[in-house]
Parts: sequence; structure tokens; C-alpha cells
Amino acid sequence: MKLLPRRTGWAVLFSTVCLLLGNAPGAMAQKVPITFDDYHGNTGTVEYLQKVARAYPDITELIEIGQSTLGRTQYVLVISNMRTGTTIDKMIELRNMRKENIQNVTPMKPYHGKPGQWIDGGTHGNEYTGTEVCLYIIDKLVTGYDTDPALKQLIDDNAFYICPIVNPDGVFISTEGDVPQRQNSMLVDNDEDGQVNEDGPDDLNGDGHITQFRYKDPEGQYIMDDVDPRLMIRLGRGEETTKERWSVVREDRDNDGDGRRGEDGERGIDVNRNFPEGWFNDDNEQGGTGYYAASAPESHNILEFFTNNTNILLVQSFHTRGGFTYRPFARWPDSQIAPKDLAIFDRIMGKKYSQLLGVGRLAA
Repeated sequence: MKLLPRRTGWAVLFSTVCLLLGNAPGAMAQKVPITFDDYHGNTGTVEYLQKVARAYPDITELIEIGQSTLGRTQYVLVISNMRTGTTIDKMIELRNMRKENIQNVTPMKPYHGKPGQWIDGGTHGNEYTGTEVCLYIIDKLVTGYDTDPALKQLIDDNAFYICPIVNPDGVFISTEGDVPQRQNSMLVDNDEDGQVNEDGPDDLNGDGHITQFRYKDPEGQYIMDDVDPRLMIRLGRGEETTKERWSVVREDRDNDGDGRRGEDGERGIDVNRNFPEGWFNDDNEQGGTGYYAASAPESHNILEFFTNNTNILLVQSFHTRGGFTYRPFARWPDSQIAPKDLAIFDRIMGKKYSQLLGVGRLAA
């Protein structure tokens, strides 16, 4: 999980971006047309990013930040006015220049002198709708630059670092291989039938849904929700409870003949659990945390990018599986959120979400 130090007022920039994107004019000219009637997957996403970078050279830069486990490139699209911004190396010369034929310090880009926001999706390969949200944001920003004064000012004064696919292998296997792959990729063929990662979840009764089953288990990691007993709440690490415990299993069969169900499509490292903040190695409980923090190339590449782009002040990661939105911070209680930020999340962004979704009103 990627978390930054708590800062009072950082929600202002994020809420402003979200509201402007939601209200951006619909008749903007698209130099790079994009539709959202199907998932783009890794291949379609890369093609779109490359086209956008060619079409908007004055406000975009496409950066290859590294390779995935199976050698697919991780991309970050920077959106910012490339002609504005002041950095310290433009004002102060290096006192000790490197010797001849030895590469000097890489010059800073103008956007390194502006506040930066990181936006990503596709950390879990089977949560690929987050990728589509990133592509939607990119389209709204680049098409709105010449037509929407508010968006133009945002791009002139800030830098947006958008990584639509954190986990290229997982997204590729999930969307283009049609096998749900939460973690990064490890190709497995336990029954040696020539098919890899074939043992994804199975719709046993043919109703079009992969459902989950619960059963009473004294060692289970779930309890029933007090308000809605249909919902199951996972207990935290080491959390004790006096309530009845349950275990949850997924509808599935063993396609690979190895006695394990639904595992071949979910091997490897859970990239979201491989970042240093809050990392612990307990694969029996969580699974996929890795032997050490940042052991996966996908998380390592992102951390290295953050190290070299220290103007990033805000991180927004899109994970989509349950049809809801977590407000920051997912791991911390509301008491650790600055009151002004909390008000923005609940009263401004919460209201906007309700309007977009067409659901009830916020409590007074």
C-alpha cells in the first residue's frame, strides 16, 4: 500500500481534480479518440499512451519506468505544461562538475518544480477497471487543455503522473488471456498439459456468477456484519473476537489436478502488499507479500520513480472489486485524517459521488 505522510489540506487538489473532470465539457476535440465500451487491456492501453504522447508533446511525456516480471514495460504518462516550472538546477550550477566522458547529473525537468499527483490503476490484474478510470482521466485532461480554462490552469501549475497499469502481466492475463490474475505473473502448469494459468475460478452451476460460500469454522478469519448479516468482515491480523467465526471459499474446481483450486491464476506476488509501508511476511494469512518489501520488479520500479520525482505530494490508486470507494486512509481511522480534509471527502466529494451514482443523500 502506497501512503504518504499526512498533510493538512492535500485533499483540496485531489477534490478539485475530481470535480473538474466530472464537469469537463463533453464536446472536447479528441486528437486520440478513445471509447469505454470495452476493456483496453495491457496492449490497448500501451497503444493509447503512445498515441497521446505523440499527439500532445507540449503537455505530455511518456516514461518507461521498468519491466514487469515477464518483461512487459511499465509506463507513466506525465501530464503538465512542459514549458512552465522552475527547478533549482536552473538557478544554481553544480559546484563540482563531473570529469569528461562521465555522465553528469540528469537535468531536472520543468515539471519537477511543480506539485505532483500520482494516479494509478491495475495494481491487481483482475481489477482492471481502475485502468479505464486512468485512461478516462488522461482523455479529459489532454482534450480539455485548450478548451477548459480550469483544466488548463491545473496542467500549467501541476504535474500529473498517471500509471494506468501497475501490474502489466496480471492485467494482460486477466483481460487478454481471460484468466483472472490478481497478483503479478508466475506461469504454472502443474498437470503438464501445456496450458498455463488455466485454473482460474469456475462457474460450477452455470449461473454466470462466481460466488463465494461461507461455513462456520472456529479458526475462520471472518465474522458476520452486525447490520447486514449477508456481509462478511475479515478479522485483522491477530484480532480476537467473541463472535462466531466463519471461513469463506470461492466457487471453483481443481482444473490442474494438483489438489489446489483456483491457484494457477493467482500465483506470484500481490504488488499492493509488496510496498514497504506496513509490509509483513505472513503468506499464511495474506498471501503474496513477497520475501521482502519491494521484491517484485513492479513495486521496485514505482518506488525508484518516486525517489527520482520527489515533487509527488498526493497518491491516488484505483482498486475496483466491491463497487465502492474507500476514502483515505484505508489502513488508518478517521481520527488520523485532518478535519478539513475529512470535510472535503465527506461533504464535497461524497456529494459528488452520490450525484454521479444517482443514489441517496448524505446523512446530515
